[in-house]
Amino acid sequence: MNVMKRRNQGGFTLIEIIAVLVILTILVALAMPKFFSIQDEARKKAVQTALAAGGKAAITAYADPDASVRAADTTETIAGDSKAQAASAERRPGH
Repeated sequence: MNVMKRRNQGGFTLIEIIAVLVILTILVALAMPKFFSIQDEARKKAVQTALAAGGKAAITAYADPDASVRAADTTETIAGDSKAQAASAERRPGH
């Protein structure tokens, strides 16, 4: 009689719990590649956005009337003139 009362109690058997865990593991294994591909796409979009912003900044800098003054400073720096580098560093506040 005691055996019958125990079987009527609520709860899950070990096999039922294992079956649920196996099913959940399979679902997660199927979902992970999709999740990673979505992350890769987001990274690609972020890089594309950064490149587009850089291109727009370059066009804006080129179209700026004061760009020739900045270009002259850049050429002096590229030439390796240490005096030009020191002068341009003194002109930039905060650096």
